[in-house]
Amino acid sequence: MRATEAKLVVKSRSDPVKIVFFGDLHLGNENTDEALIKHVAERLREPNTYWVDLGDACLPLDAQILTKRGFVCYDELIVGEPVLAFDGTHTTWVPLEGVLVLESAKQVRLWSKSFEITCTEDHGWWVDDAHKDRYKGQRKKRAASWPRKIKTRNLKKHHKVIISASCIDAGTLDITPEEAALIGWIVTDGTLVVRSPKSFMASISQAKEPYRSQIRIRFADWFTAEYIYESQPGPHGSSNKWAELSVFNISIGRLRALFKRANLKPSRFKEQMPAFVTRLSPASRKDMLQAMLKAEGWREGAGWRFSQKPGPVLDAFYILATLCGYRLGLGSFNVDGVKQVPVIESHHHVYASNIKTESVGEGPAWCPETRLGSWVVRYNRQVTITGNCEFINMRDPRFDPDTLPGWVELEDLVDLPKAQVRRYAELFKPRVKTCLARLCGNHEDTLRRKYERDVYQELNASIGLPRKKALGFSGFLRLRICREKDRNHFTLMCFLHHGAGGGMLAGAKALRLERLPTSFDADIYVVGHTHTKIALHKRRIGLRPRGLDIVDKDLVLINVGAFMRGERSGYAERRGLYPQAMGPVEVWIWPCKNGEQVLKVMT
Repeated sequence: MRATEAKLVVKSRSDPVKIVFFGDLHLGNENTDEALIKHVAERLREPNTYWVDLGDACLPLDAQILTKRGFVCYDELIVGEPVLAFDGTHTTWVPLEGVLVLESAKQVRLWSKSFEITCTEDHGWWVDDAHKDRYKGQRKKRAASWPRKIKTRNLKKHHKVIISASCIDAGTLDITPEEAALIGWIVTDGTLVVRSPKSFMASISQAKEPYRSQIRIRFADWFTAEYIYESQPGPHGSSNKWAELSVFNISIGRLRALFKRANLKPSRFKEQMPAFVTRLSPASRKDMLQAMLKAEGWREGAGWRFSQKPGPVLDAFYILATLCGYRLGLGSFNVDGVKQVPVIESHHHVYASNIKTESVGEGPAWCPETRLGSWVVRYNRQVTITGNCEFINMRDPRFDPDTLPGWVELEDLVDLPKAQVRRYAELFKPRVKTCLARLCGNHEDTLRRKYERDVYQELNASIGLPRKKALGFSGFLRLRICREKDRNHFTLMCFLHHGAGGGMLAGAKALRLERLPTSFDADIYVVGHTHTKIALHKRRIGLRPRGLDIVDKDLVLINVGAFMRGERSGYAERRGLYPQAMGPVEVWIWPCKNGEQVLKVMT
């Protein structure tokens, strides 16, 4: 924790000092409201306007990689952990060897009816040759060299881009196919109610035939009772008539023993599914996937269509289908927010002749390093096998700093998003003289701890911020405010913190704000991080420093909003977070006689 101070001078009592508090810009994210950020930057050009940045200007890109923990973003990766890669025939788990982040690279969008992704022009793809079966004579020998890795810029019409392949690695869990199928039914058409930490109940409900009879026969030893009710079939039923619905109660003793072997906790049952399915054997994966498809899917042409709301169960389905070698279509959301994902069984590739390409400009990009030069990515609606860019780091014997492009510095090889730093400087460097303080956010700290680069210091340096104004995670700011040609001034103390915690509702955040005065002595308290705009203007009664006059003072508690729109795809939508008011909170201060002041909070 550090402290700094500033002396602010106004011409008259009618001229207020305006302090703009903001944070959580998240530059470079597709959900960031760039227009609002530009508006704030322009707002800082007004007279007597000063600003405080509470941190978090950088955010990782949205492309996720499949690990044994599930799909994760690159800032969550641990070098050495297993990631899924492609060896030319099957997918397999290999250790992650490193991560490369490019500050800026030309990007293109590839799309067809069932395929869509954005990547760099040099990004690699595993492709097969659609014409290799026609080769004769000497050319026939060349067929053995396929599939091979081709850069995006070199894709030809006769190429077939490989999207999926089955994983043959044996699982690490001692779970039979029958047990895996039972869990697949429970997590989709089942109910699991936790009564206490040691007590729970579970059942499976099913009306569709022949699946109801299959469940009754296959899991007969697991059931303690079957109850039959009358039920209306769903929208994909074969009839509009009332049908019989069976509810199968499951033996809790046997299920508890299964959960213990699978390391599953009833209270976190669905949440653990993505990591659970990555440890199953091939036979168990297949049976669990079939159970989920029968429960929440329906046949459509030569494939299936699976229906599920976004969350861990849908993630587990994505992973199971990927490990079983099924190609997944783009999918779409229905009016109820349920995602319907096509499962394409007929082929595992998309023809390059059907893929359209368009440039989408430049932007930051990242790529992992694996010994197979491949990985499995989920980006927006697409899950696919993909290759790497050419990855040569300082450990590679081919590394030569003289061959690097001009915009890449040697220190850039440790994985840092310079593009966001540059963008931040473009917006706020012209207004650095009116900056009162800058704080460090949790995203900048994550990059410092995991990728050996202090982006917080780079952001400060990019705008030429004096060192005394860089407070770190938290600190105090003393404001001395007076009028021109007036020796009298009054002092306001500000306590600043990037923020912590969270929650769906505002109650916990407001309580956290109101507790700050019990530990920190200030007049204005400002935090961020939670993306929730809160402004509390209170009074505090006490005595003057001299004399026995009772006076009241202003007490301002602020939680600034962020600049990200939750209704767009991304973290907020995946977690079902509520939309929040965005942007900064301003405090206007008018100096008065006798060292007093008037404060007004503007949201």
